[in-house]
Amino acid sequence: MGVRSIGTGSLVNDLLDTSSITEEEELEDLEEKLKEAYAEKQKEYVESLKTGTSSSGTAAYTALSDSAESVGDAFDAIRQAVGRSDAAAIEEAVTGFVSSYNAMLSGLKTVSGAECNAMLKQFAAYAEEHKEELSAIGISVASSGKLSVDAEALATADPEAVEALFGSGAGFASKVRKLSDSAVSVASLKTSGYNALQLLYGNSGTLNKKNMTASILDAFS
Repeated sequence: MGVRSIGTGSLVNDLLDTSSITEEEELEDLEEKLKEAYAEKQKEYVESLKTGTSSSGTAAYTALSDSAESVGDAFDAIRQAVGRSDAAAIEEAVTGFVSSYNAMLSGLKTVSGAECNAMLKQFAAYAEEHKEELSAIGISVASSGKLSVDAEALATADPEAVEALFGSGAGFASKVRKLSDSAVSVASLKTSGYNALQLLYGNSGTLNKKNMTASILDAFS
């Protein structure tokens, strides 16, 4: 199973300068180039073995992706409930959004990294920017950036206020949904990267030359 077959062939091509490779070059030279290119990624991978966020630990990225996707689903559910003027459904959908949103923030903190940290800051900025609007329908923003719901306040919230926050043209919903989509993309990229590293380094963090050879041949086929 080569790197390309798990969606990372382009990564290998980017790491290696294929324009300089000739038929006369020895396979060992190609292996060395790939080994050097993956050096930093190997360090990250080996460290992740200690924290349980690699290989089988891609569960952390899957959880992040699922929660981020659920944020978008919650927006759709809220809009549908508002459209039906269904107070009970609105309350359930908004509560679901808050739950998914908080799970997404937890996922970003667990996965960490520059991209995730930047997203956390941006989500916090969006929540702060719309703090009063959120409060008007019973949603408060904690210092951690997470949201909480006052069920009684939400139950009596003006549907128009909910629509203003979560409608298709609403600033808060639009910005959060776009950024949550980015979280899904980051989770997918991280998972693919760890799958490639798992193929090359296994659970011991030791380079598997047999798999590396197959990866190289697949990448240039």
